[in-house]
Amino acid sequence: MEPKQSIPPILRPDSVTPVSLGTICEKFNFSLNEAHEEITVTGISMNTGDLRHGDLFVAMPGVKTHGANFAAKALELG
Repeated sequence: MEPKQSIPPILRPDSVTPVSLGTICEKFNFSLNEAHEEITVTGISMNTGDLRHGDLFVAMPGVKTHGANFAAKALELG
């Protein structure tokens, strides 16, 4: 019998259509420095353990710590 997973498995599509960071920010009415508008986003994650190059890291408050504490790690991972 396999142990229960505490978190769901990582779900990733077989292929994605890249979207510019500018387009994402526009959809959510966020401001963005023009120098970053053309950055290409190919995924999204709130967990640095799941990040892949091209992912947008979303830092959310957690039970024990805030995701912003992992922002430097997210930058290292691209």
